[in-house]
Amino acid sequence: MNENERRNQRGGESDTHTATWSVTARSRRAGLWLMMCSLVVAACGCGGPRGPERAEINGIVTLDGELLEHGGLQLFPAEGTQGPTAGSQIIDGKYHVAQEEGPVLGTYRVVITAVRKTGKKVPLGPESLSPNAPPTATVDDVEQYIPARYNKQSELTVEIESGTNEADFTLTSK
Repeated sequence: MNENERRNQRGGESDTHTATWSVTARSRRAGLWLMMCSLVVAACGCGGPRGPERAEINGIVTLDGELLEHGGLQLFPAEGTQGPTAGSQIIDGKYHVAQEEGPVLGTYRVVITAVRKTGKKVPLGPESLSPNAPPTATVDDVEQYIPARYNKQSELTVEIESGTNEADFTLTSK
């Protein structure tokens, strides 16, 4: 059988085309195999917790017996606790930190802040001016009204344990 008869039996394909198809088929099979292996490895590595265990925390913050209307609560790892800071807004006296963003287990220094307007206007500093702001722009002056013993000089602490933690903070302004 000569070359033309062999080509006609294969439907007009040349040896070069057959070799190209064979290489392409092998490449596709190798790519498919690689993709399946990657999916298996990814599936085995997904779903489990990464890093140290985190916990949820929520509670109530009052100042002089009244719910703190607006503020912030931050948790800073105390010595011996390895982990990131965590925090939450305080709204109508309540705060909540979900487990996904929550603190890792250990002891934390608690910092509580809240500001209010003083009724004064202060000039907006040149570093804060946008290119379109007039040079005489002013903003409302605000003051921190939570005593320093609960923020800058806070000695409040909380121990975070596995699961959901409840911690209420009763502050006094005097």
